Amino acid sequence: MGDLKVALEELKDDLQSGRISQVTVASVQPRRHRWRLLAGAAAALVLVSAGLGGAWWYLRPATPPATLEAERVTFEGSAVAPPAISADGKLIAYSALRDGWHNLFVQQLGGGVRQATRLTQHETNDSYPSFSPDGLSIVYRSERDGGGLFLTDTLGGPGRASRKLVDGGHYPAFSPDGSIVAYIVPDALSNRGGVFVVSARGGTPRRVAPDLVAMIIGGLYVPPLWSPDGTNLLFKGIRRGEVKTRGWWVASVSTGQAVPLEERRPNPRGGRVVCSRGGATPSTT
Repeated sequence: MGDLKVALEELKDDLQSGRISQVTVASVQPRRHRWRLLAGAAAALVLVSAGLGGAWWYLRPATPPATLEAERVTFEGSAVAPPAISADGKLIAYSALRDGWHNLFVQQLGGGVRQATRLTQHETNDSYPSFSPDGLSIVYRSERDGGGLFLTDTLGGPGRASRKLVDGGHYPAFSPDGSIVAYIVPDALSNRGGVFVVSARGGTPRRVAPDLVAMIIGGLYVPPLWSPDGTNLLFKGIRRGEVKTRGWWVASVSTGQAVPLEERRPNPRGGRVVCSRGGATPSTT
């Protein structure tokens, strides 16, 4: 008992003097220090990883541009006028010179088929075809009967009668739902023209954005471009008498009001482009 009492008294003196607490703190401090070292190392590792990731992103090989390969699809012995491509990408229509006149031809794309089917046969020039969205009809420009826009069945053949849609039209384009045809009426005395719309069933045409005139690009007019919902038309134009307004305009089909866009050439969306050699206006799907 005497020894136990002495041991307890020594323990009491150690606690009061702080010797045990000092030992305890001394044993804990290295542990905290180790955690701080580990945390610092982890942070450094994160920063190094981020730096390496940024360097990889910056130095990574550039994605190679998509490769486009041109494929000849017509083999006429004469010049081919600007073609059109159907919405499903399976047919093209174009104007070619045969028997002294430019008439229309339809040809299947792909499948190894190269034979063109004659669509019109007139002693006059037919040009600028445009497919309806379902591909069953084609509207085109013809110089017969005083000139204008005509409608015909895509697979009707030269014996199939065409219906005149409107007088004086050029560069037609079907609306996305096929109910309306937009077109340009050029001014014979200048490189300007008006943008018009008419029902695909016929009727009275109506001018869109009457205070604007369409312009020629590269020697040709660009057919009016429809918005996907069929509510607006995009065309290259200028406000009468105001040179600074020259550019691309978007016009509402219903109201005829137009607003300008930035000066840039539209980038048609789609997977296939068909064009005639020489830089004529392309048609896309």
